[in-house]
Amino acid sequence: MYDKKISHIDMQNKNLPPNKGQHHNTLHGAPMKRIAFFLSDFSTKGGEQKINAKLANGLAKNEDYKISLVSLFLRKKELSFSLDSRIEFKTVFDEKPFDMRLNFIKSILGLRSFFKRNKFDLVISSAAPLFLTFAIPQEVKKIYWTHQSFFFGRKFGLEWLGRRIAAKRWNVIVTLLEKTKNDFLRNLNCKAKIQTVSNSISALEKSVAYNSESKSIVSVGRCSLQKGFDILIDVAKIVLNKHKDWEWHVGGDGSQMPNLIKKRDMCGLKGRLFFDGIPADINSYYNNRAIYVMTSRHEGFPIVLLEAQRAKLPCVAFDCLTGPSEIITDGENGYIVKPFDIELMASRICALIEDPKLRIKFSENSQKDFKKYSDDIFFERWNDIISETLSER
Repeated sequence: MYDKKISHIDMQNKNLPPNKGQHHNTLHGAPMKRIAFFLSDFSTKGGEQKINAKLANGLAKNEDYKISLVSLFLRKKELSFSLDSRIEFKTVFDEKPFDMRLNFIKSILGLRSFFKRNKFDLVISSAAPLFLTFAIPQEVKKIYWTHQSFFFGRKFGLEWLGRRIAAKRWNVIVTLLEKTKNDFLRNLNCKAKIQTVSNSISALEKSVAYNSESKSIVSVGRCSLQKGFDILIDVAKIVLNKHKDWEWHVGGDGSQMPNLIKKRDMCGLKGRLFFDGIPADINSYYNNRAIYVMTSRHEGFPIVLLEAQRAKLPCVAFDCLTGPSEIITDGENGYIVKPFDIELMASRICALIEDPKLRIKFSENSQKDFKKYSDDIFFERWNDIISETLSER
């Protein structure tokens, strides 16, 4: 029932190799290990969806693994990122998204039913560890891949409880930053192994040049409360009114878009601050910009900062939990600003606008630590973690 929500996914998988559905590796004569990735919604475009798709696609090339990507809900028919044809895509709840907190029993029963119909050796989940703990069969290995800071969410809320139950009852917790790993170890008595794997960023096929003549600022992300675009408008009002020949572009979509456009217009920024929607090509969206700005209230690992640095852009970001201070080196390739100091953020951006030589210097230093975010290191770390977890008794 639940697995057939969108039939065009099955059509995408029509060219699978002969062993599809057999779960047996004919090359080595050993059973294929069945690995499932769980997300809340794979129709949403975000860093979490992108990195899950990247890892799933990479693992799908391994003939020892049979990969599934599972979305608890699916708000739109279109998937956020393309999947390898060998990956089986599934949904758990074939209905309009509902609040799992208010439907606890329904959520558990739905997940248990899903696991009765679908057998896995390993679950890698970026969502709902609390619910999955009560639904995943005991013999299945579990990795919780957290994309938020340790302190995200209110006390006794689902995120707070989920972290604690995963630390006690899951095999491994994978964090994006060493700081988050240390927060787990300091604050909880963890039975799970705590590992850190930074998100990675692929090299561009063609190197880009920084345009020091550009008068365009850029920001990218979902139009949600987390990304702080309401704060961005307050910053933009100061910056753009001081530098009237500059403009600011925001790439992304989301529930807050109508409110943001209304606030922008009330601030008199129409025609200078643009909400462009989801870019058709995210890489080219960064081209010919002068500065990247991030005003998030909190992050896990902001891949957008790496994308901006890959495009050789100076970056300015609030020092929110977590990520910016580990990606941006303050005063070398960008600025880290005290949360959520609107005046200071505006002054840092204006300093870059008024000093082209400083922008060029920051641009030249933008990829200083890029090696540690390479795809090779990312896949090597994940392969080791998965192999070790599957081999445990």
